[in-house]
Amino acid sequence: MADNLVSEMRKLFNMAQDGVVASKLCNMMEDIQKNNNEDAFYAGFINHLQKAMVFYNAATCVERVMEFAAAFTTFATIKKQKEAKEGDSMASELEDDVTEVFLANILKFLVQNHNSRDKAVRYRCCQLINKILNCMGEDAMIDEDLSDSIYECMMIRIKDRSPRIRIQAVLALVRLQDPEDEECPVIDAFLHSMRTDGNADVRRTILANIALSRKTLPYVIGRTRDVKDSSRKSAFLTLAEKVSIRAFTIAQRVRLLSVGLKDRSNAVKQACGQMVKAWLRSYNQDIFKLLEAIDLEESVECAENLIDYILKEALPEKLQEYIKLVKDLGEETNGPVKLVTFDKLTPEISYFWYMLCKHLIGMGENGELMFQQLLPELTNFCEYIKFYAEKNFIDSAIITAFNGDESGTQEFILENLLKIAGLLDFSDEVGRKNLKSLVHDLLVAETMPLSLASVLVERYINAESDENKFVTDLVETIADIKQPLVQVDTTVMKENNRRNELKLARIRVAINECQEDLDNAVKSNDFHQAAVLKEQMTSHEKEKESLLDEMNMGKINEPQRVEKDDPETMLKCMTVASSMLYHVRKSAHLAKSSTLLTLKDELIFEGMKNEDPFIRNEAIKCLGHISLISKDFAAQHLVLFLQVAQVDQELLQITSVNTIFDLFLMYGLEGRIKQ
Repeated sequence: MADNLVSEMRKLFNMAQDGVVASKLCNMMEDIQKNNNEDAFYAGFINHLQKAMVFYNAATCVERVMEFAAAFTTFATIKKQKEAKEGDSMASELEDDVTEVFLANILKFLVQNHNSRDKAVRYRCCQLINKILNCMGEDAMIDEDLSDSIYECMMIRIKDRSPRIRIQAVLALVRLQDPEDEECPVIDAFLHSMRTDGNADVRRTILANIALSRKTLPYVIGRTRDVKDSSRKSAFLTLAEKVSIRAFTIAQRVRLLSVGLKDRSNAVKQACGQMVKAWLRSYNQDIFKLLEAIDLEESVECAENLIDYILKEALPEKLQEYIKLVKDLGEETNGPVKLVTFDKLTPEISYFWYMLCKHLIGMGENGELMFQQLLPELTNFCEYIKFYAEKNFIDSAIITAFNGDESGTQEFILENLLKIAGLLDFSDEVGRKNLKSLVHDLLVAETMPLSLASVLVERYINAESDENKFVTDLVETIADIKQPLVQVDTTVMKENNRRNELKLARIRVAINECQEDLDNAVKSNDFHQAAVLKEQMTSHEKEKESLLDEMNMGKINEPQRVEKDDPETMLKCMTVASSMLYHVRKSAHLAKSSTLLTLKDELIFEGMKNEDPFIRNEAIKCLGHISLISKDFAAQHLVLFLQVAQVDQELLQITSVNTIFDLFLMYGLEGRIKQ
């Protein structure tokens, strides 16, 4: 009988190695179990199982045996569960015998041997426990003492020397997690191993299986900076599949995108891309809401990486959808191209508009036709920018009073519009002229934000390719900022106006008196006196008209240039000068030109003497830019940079040190800059 049992059982185990369907083998093994003594059957099953458990390395035949063993161990329990669902009469029986005897004996055997000296046995014990628990289903129950034993032995094995054993221990402990328990020991063990385990596969396994909660989420996010590509990829995939974007803080969203989309591994980038797609789905593909979710204005670099990825992954049909999305926000103005109306123009829309245009330009001929659907000619777009600036910046005090402080948002939108203008065709001379006029007017406007100076200067150099003319024009613009044309009323002029107003008042009184006397003379039929009074009134009227003409002439005085030396104006002039000099690279002789010499003497050196550290900082930048143009100028002012780096405020020290290093990189260390 025993020989027959062993023979039949060996046959089934051999069939399992050959890949026979496990369900068929389980039915055949159950028949053998019913026809034999339970103890003898258990001993034979363990005997055959042990022969497979001594193999450590992965082999298909061994893995099939493990699958079969786990399937049969849970076969009776799963069968009873199905019967219990079909009839309530069986439920009580199932509750009385929660864990099948055979299942309990197998689990006890695995628990007893988990600490074997042979790593193969330890590995197979952990693997089988994991497979058995998985086969039992979500609603299965096992004896509490047995559950505690499994927990204790797997908590030991999670620290095993072998990474493969630790992985199986992790998988076996997955179902023992309790995310509602803040002090769950299994989760604590997972978090510790995820941070400290030296094997990337172990960390990756934990990432894929740890229960996500408020406690574990920061640790999973931290694994996006793991040293191994596979772990970083697993972290992003876990976040994409299991965590909604609303569960992250804005800082966490920005960090994830910044790290993932710039990762050196393409696999990690693709995993981060899966997370981006999941986030878009949560916002119903609304890309503007996604930009809001990362606080666009405070994380522009992150937003650039995000939009770049979305547009690069988009098919031509999707790009057409994006183009239609932007066009539908506008109306037909200045031609057939629809421009976004000002009331719909938000930071998110303006930035996406810019990034979409930039992407289409980068596509070359393939994107040129699509680009033309988004923007008009340069002249028309300059008018669009001008109207927006006039509406939002010309009278900013009134805007702030009625709408609140939205200047930062409007400033960001205007910056994006100016960047879009830089993508247009500059071959049209009229368009270039209009752009230069626009830039000049915006730079001179008192209410224009200082932060826009750099992008305005960039647009001017787009419109003016001649470097000498570029410098001359912007120096004149700086002069217009520092010395604007204003109406000047002197003390003498004010005194004359006061006297004329008094004289005009006396004449008006005399006219009124004459009018009354004239009316009385007419009533009394004294026509001679009436004629005299009429002549007097005519004389007073002529005198009044003459005086009014004189007063009007006094008001129409020629505007004069009045120099402004307030800190705001000085800082604006210095910022424009610094931005201008940053773009001057080709003509070394410009450093000795009269235009730059005048700028240096009348503005930059005056800025160096100013008490405001921000003005002095811009002056240092200006001197540094000129030094990069002229080696002689650099030699003359190197000592100044060194002095500032030693004794001035930290802001200026940093700028000076940066300038000094730039000079050494430009002119070399061997032939040091000599005075």
